[in-house]
Amino acid sequence: MATIQRLANITPPPNRVIFFYGRGGGGHKASANAVRDCLQQDDYEPCDVKMEDIGLLLEAPILGDYVKRAFNLLGVPGGDDLYNFFMAKGWYRIANFITSLGQGVIDKNATAIGDWLCEYFAAEQPALVVSFVPFVNKVMREALQHVCPGVSLLTVITDMEHSEAHNWIDPYDGNATNHTIVAGGSHLQSQARELGYGDANLLCTGGMVVHPAYYQRTASPVKPLDRIERRSVREQLDSKLPTAVMFFGGFGPPQMEAIAEQLLHQFELNLVLLVGKNDALKAKFEAKIAAGLPQWTRSPVLVDGFIPPSTLIDYIGAASCVIGKPGPGVVSEAAVLGVPFVTEHNERTMDQEVCVVDFVRKEKIGVIVRSLTEPFPPDLFSQLEDCRRHIAGVSNNAVFDVSAFCEEAVRLMGTGAGAVPATPEKIPPLSSACKTRVERLPSPEWGALVTNINVAVSPPNWSTSPGKGRAAFEFIPITSAEEIGSPPARMAPADDLAPLAPAAPAS
Repeated sequence: MATIQRLANITPPPNRVIFFYGRGGGGHKASANAVRDCLQQDDYEPCDVKMEDIGLLLEAPILGDYVKRAFNLLGVPGGDDLYNFFMAKGWYRIANFITSLGQGVIDKNATAIGDWLCEYFAAEQPALVVSFVPFVNKVMREALQHVCPGVSLLTVITDMEHSEAHNWIDPYDGNATNHTIVAGGSHLQSQARELGYGDANLLCTGGMVVHPAYYQRTASPVKPLDRIERRSVREQLDSKLPTAVMFFGGFGPPQMEAIAEQLLHQFELNLVLLVGKNDALKAKFEAKIAAGLPQWTRSPVLVDGFIPPSTLIDYIGAASCVIGKPGPGVVSEAAVLGVPFVTEHNERTMDQEVCVVDFVRKEKIGVIVRSLTEPFPPDLFSQLEDCRRHIAGVSNNAVFDVSAFCEEAVRLMGTGAGAVPATPEKIPPLSSACKTRVERLPSPEWGALVTNINVAVSPPNWSTSPGKGRAAFEFIPITSAEEIGSPPARMAPADDLAPLAPAAPAS
C-alpha cells in the first residue's frame, strides 16, 4: 500500500475526476480518451482527469505486492496482455476464455479489491469516478459509498449489450444511489431498467462514445476535420472507383491477407489496408505491391500501420465502406462519418459482438456476410449505397452527453449541491478485513463537506487525526483475528479531535 500512502500526502485538486479503463482491446481506453479530450475543449469547465489502468491497479490486491513485483521482473504477462495476444492472432474464442477467467479472478478477490479501492478513494478524494470497464462496477461503487458517499460513479458501457461475457450492470441496490449507467441505445436502456435502474440513474444516449474529432460540426465545441489532410488521402485514390478500408484494430490479424485477395479478385476498387502494429503483415503487403503482382497493382492499394486518430478519420471518411471485426467502437465511428460497415457473423464471432452484428443488421447500416474470406455478394457496393441512406437517420452524440454529465457532476460537488447524503443503515458493512476504518456521522451538510476531507495515511503502527470534515479515517495494521472482527468505534467530529501521538510500537 506504499503507493496509496504516498498519494495521501498530496492534496488532490477539488475537480479531480478518475477515469478507470482497461487495456484489453482498444475500446475501453479509446472511449476514455474521447471523453477526456472532449472535456478539454474550451466550452467545458476544466476537470482534472486522472487516467487509471484498472488492470494494472488491481494486480496489487489480487496478487499481493511481492508477487506483483516478481511477475514484473520476470515479464509475466497480465490478463489484458494475454487477451490482446490472442486477439492479434485472430484466436477470438481463446480471447473470450481469457475474459471469462479474468471475471472469475475478480469475483473471487472481490473483498481484497474492495478493501484496496477504499484506501485508494480515501487518498484520491475524487469529485467523480468514471468507469469504462465491466466486472468491477459493483465493488467499485460499494467502496466509493463507504469512503466518499456523496461522490457519483458513472459507468460508461462500451459494448452494445450487457451480458454474461461482459457483465456491465449489477442489480440496483442500496449502494447504487449515486451510480449512473450510460446506456447507448434502447436495448441497453431496457436491460438497465430490468435490473432496477430508474431515470434518475440512467444517462440514455444515442449510441456508443465516439471521439469528438469524428464530428464535423462547426457549431459544436469540436474543431472541424483538417480538410487539407483529407484531400491528401483522396489524391492517392482513383476517384472513379469505390474504396474499401480494412481495419481490425491495433493489430491486424493474419486473415487480412485472405480477405484482401478475395476483394481484389472480385472487384476493381481502391483498397486501404490498416494493419496497426503488425509490422510483419505490413511488410508482406508492401512486398506484394513492390513485386508488381497484377492483382495488387491494377488499382490503388494503400498500406498503413499504427496511425493517429486523425489519419484514421481521413481514411474512413474517404471510404465507401469499412471492413472488419464487429467491434462496437469502429462500427459507431464509421456510422458517425456516414460510412457503412461490412463484417461477418459465424462461430468465430465473439459473444459480446453478436449484438453489434444484430445492430448493423437491424439499423441497415452495413452488410453482414458469413465469412469475410469467402466470396462477397456481387452487388456489394450497390447494397452499401442503400446503407448510406439509413445511416443518415442515425444520431449519436454520446460523447457530448457524457462530457456534459461529468462537467455538471464536478460543478455540483464543488458547491456541495450535487452530493447525495448516504444513509449508513442502507449500506452493507465493509468487509471485516478492510484496513480502512471509516466512520460516517449523519449530517445534512455532509454533501457540502465531502470535498473538504483531509485524509492522512500513516506508516505502520501510527495513527493520525484527519483534518476538517465530519469523517475520520484511520489506517492501521491488522494484527489479529480479534481485531479484524471488532467494529470501528464511533468517533467525534474531526474538528473536536486533538492530534494523536504516534502509537507505541508493538511488543
